[in-house]
Order: sequence, then structure tokens, then C-alpha cells
Amino acid sequence: MKRPFFLTVALAAIVSPLLMGTGYRMAPVLPEVRNHLESAHKFLDEGDHARAEAHASVVLVREEIKVAVQFEGVDDVDKDYCEEALSKAFETWQDALGGRIVFRRVAADQSGDVLVRFRPDVRMGREAVAGFVNWKRTVRTKGKEVVEASYSANMQLRTRNLNGRPMSIAAMHHEACHELGHVLGLDDQESVGTLMGPLDPERPVRRPSDAESQTVEEVRSEARDLLKQAQEDAREIAAQK
Repeated sequence: MKRPFFLTVALAAIVSPLLMGTGYRMAPVLPEVRNHLESAHKFLDEGDHARAEAHASVVLVREEIKVAVQFEGVDDVDKDYCEEALSKAFETWQDALGGRIVFRRVAADQSGDVLVRFRPDVRMGREAVAGFVNWKRTVRTKGKEVVEASYSANMQLRTRNLNGRPMSIAAMHHEACHELGHVLGLDDQESVGTLMGPLDPERPVRRPSDAESQTVEEVRSEARDLLKQAQEDAREIAAQK
């Protein structure tokens, strides 16, 4: 699934057709995340522990999220700013979540959970956007056997404003935090001034709101509890055989 992250700048009239929050919990949660949690509850109630565990795990992703970074057409002088913005975005979410999740850089040619591509210009079709992330939370089964339970995300972040000038570190930091919010399960918001709302390069948001960070905490806590319960129930049944 894909979400465009819009610029407001001179394009204040642009409104994403996908900015549709679910109203779930305190801040909008991606519909697919809600669906996976509902599936985990359903399969747990039915005693299908493998499938319950799979659906919970793709919401939780993992405590350590591996991130690879590539630069496409980015001037060498801009790369340090990109690195700083992304590093600060990692720290922002780690601090907001009390260190219960860690983003770890891996080499550009290694397989990570998330691939970040910095580009001077990012578009969806003909539409100029600040960035977007294309993610997959995949659960494949054969009967009751879980064949695959995986998460991956491909993120693109803009390094230049529409006038061709470099984006500020603060604006790129907002871009990166916003897209990482999708990785963690948050959906877009319509209001400028929130991390998950559209980007105003002149007034970028520095951190998630209490509602945004608490929602991520609650979603991950629910997934973690479901995963733990499924594993405990499965061990108990195995011990009885």
C-alpha cells in the first residue's frame, strides 16, 4: 500500500484523496493494521495460534527495525543533510516511544525492513509530493499453515523544494518522521501542524504529538500481547500432548 505525503507551500490547495483517517484510537491508524489486529484476535479465539501469531507479528514488525539508505541523483553536498535529518528522525521516534523500538542502519546493498531513497524530486504520477512510502504487511497461509509473515517498506524522500532549492534539515526531518509513522502503523491526518499531516516546509513539525506516540504505543502493545498469548497457548497445548 502507498501513501503520498503532500507539500503545502505554494500548493496549499492540494488535498490528498487518501487522507482518510480511520478515527481508530487516539490518532488515525492504517486500515490494514486494524485489520491485522482484528484477524489476530479472531484466530486466537478460534485456537489457531499460528495465524494469530502471524497477524500480530506483521503489526509489531520487530523491536529493531533495519533501514538501508540509497541516494538517487542527490548532490554530494546534500547527502550530509539527508543523513542528519534521517538520523534525527530515528532519534525522534525512539525517544517518543521510550526506547522500546530501535532503528538500525544497514549497508545500502543489504536487505533491511525499510529501504529509504533520497531523491531531488518525488512525484506520484504528475503530482509533486514531499515523499511517500510503499509498504507490505504480508501473511500467506496454506490451510492453517503459515507460509509467510513479513513486513517491508520502500520509502522515497524529497531533498529539493519545488523552486529547486535544498529542503531544510527540519523539513526533511518532518518528511522522514512522517513516513516512519506509516511504518509504525499511523495513517495520514488532514491538518497541517501534525506530524502525520501535510508538510509545510516553512513550519515543519519536530515531533509526534502525544496522541500520535500514544497510539503507536497502544497498537504495538496490543500486537505484543496477542503474540505473547498465542505463543503461550501453543506451548500449553503442545505440553499436554
